[in-house]
Amino acid sequence: MSIIQKCVTQICIIEFCGSCGIKEVDIAISYSVDEKNDTFQDIMTRLTAKQKALLLALAHAEKGVQPTSEQFIRKYHLTSASAVQRSLSALQEKDIVTSNNGQYSIYDYFLYYWLKQQ
Repeated sequence: MSIIQKCVTQICIIEFCGSCGIKEVDIAISYSVDEKNDTFQDIMTRLTAKQKALLLALAHAEKGVQPTSEQFIRKYHLTSASAVQRSLSALQEKDIVTSNNGQYSIYDYFLYYWLKQQ
């Protein structure tokens, strides 16, 4: 069963037992993310320190920010634009980060949610 299916199952269980609102959806997402904790920790152990730092920065940054910008690099204590670009390329090759029109985001929403809690 995929993580999406598990999340939907949790929402259906909550709905069956009572009302389903934003709080219940958040609970279902949190439950699903908690189930993937070991997987997400494993992903992090396979990354370099610079890749981890960039991934955490992307999770905490505002949408649409350019990760190679001087402001982003300073704010998240990254080393340089070239190091960020190398890390972005590596994270894209691993299907962890995706790019759309020059904007980078974390591909797996549940990983994104997990990283925001770190």
